[in-house]
Amino acid sequence: MDSEEVHQRIRAGLLDLGLATLPPYQDNTLELHQLWNESLCVAVPLNHKLAQKDSVDLGELTDFPALLPGTHTFTHQIIEQLFHDRKLHIRMALSSNYLHTLLSMVEAGLGWSILPAGLTGDKTKALLIKGHDLHRSLGMVLHPRRSLSRANQLFLGLLGLVRHI
Repeated sequence: MDSEEVHQRIRAGLLDLGLATLPPYQDNTLELHQLWNESLCVAVPLNHKLAQKDSVDLGELTDFPALLPGTHTFTHQIIEQLFHDRKLHIRMALSSNYLHTLLSMVEAGLGWSILPAGLTGDKTKALLIKGHDLHRSLGMVLHPRRSLSRANQLFLGLLGLVRHI
């Protein structure tokens, strides 16, 4: 399920814990533990005008159609804030909550996307954004006032992530 749904279900008490993308803002309704950062990059098809470069300015991307995660996703919020802060408009062509679908659309030449750097393949060119270290945080999400089930305590113990209760 989408990270945002994981957060909602934990908040509602339907799940004990989740491993998901963390929000790009402070959320005091949940207990969030960052486990790692995932670098994001611009992905373009190999035949794209920008594929000859190693890095791009944000403004260069506004000339081309964008293929981004759904507007309600944390990853989209990170991207949108980056453009908004520079007063730039994204030319949205299509969106999908599935990163592999976005990658396939980039490979098909439908536009550019911002994806995890490790996801880009041999049919795309990964570009850095000049002046920005773009990433998203992934981690563990818990309800601050609920105890973990014994099974989840064991699971976290196996991962070495036991929190002290």
